Amino acid sequence: MLHSIDIRYGDTAIGHLGLNEETKLPVIEYQQHWRENGFPIALAISVQGPNTPASVYNYLDNLLPEGKARKLLAQDLADVDL
Repeated sequence: MLHSIDIRYGDTAIGHLGLNEETKLPVIEYQQHWRENGFPIALAISVQGPNTPASVYNYLDNLLPEGKARKLLAQDLADVDL
């Protein structure tokens, strides 16, 4: 997985969000202990997986603000060196 970051629930790492190395599409993978004992972070993101890139993208997209606030956020991020 390219450029992955941890997904945390409190102090516990429960999975990773990253980009698929071949497709460059978003992927969420839960850790084994969370797949066995946890719950999904969203109804569309199953702990049993695999989850489609579209369901992961839609989940992430819905976390962002809408309208003018989204445009301002995009402008601010355009000025940031990543």
